[in-house]
Amino acid sequence: MSLEVNFPDGSVSLVPSHAAVEVARGLWQRFGQPGAITAAALIEEGMRAPQGTGGITLDQPQADAVCSVLDSAQHLRAAFYDNRNSDD
Repeated sequence: MSLEVNFPDGSVSLVPSHAAVEVARGLWQRFGQPGAITAAALIEEGMRAPQGTGGITLDQPQADAVCSVLDSAQHLRAAFYDNRNSDD
C-alpha cells in the first residue's frame, strides 16, 4: 500500500506506507516546527483513506517539515523522492 503525496511544486510521490508512517512519527517529534503537526495529521488521515482517493496535498510549511524529517532519516529519502513526477 502507498500514499500519494502532492508537493507545492506540483510534483507527486507514491510513498510506501511504512515510510509514510515513519515520517509521520518523525513529524510528531518536531512539534515546534511550523507545519509539522498538520503534515503528520494529513499523512495519518491519508493512510486511513481508501486507496486511490487522491492522497494528500502539502502546503509549503508542511513540505518543509517533511523535508526536515527526511534530512535526518536518509533511508526514507529514496521512498519519497525516487518516484516523484512533475507535471511540467
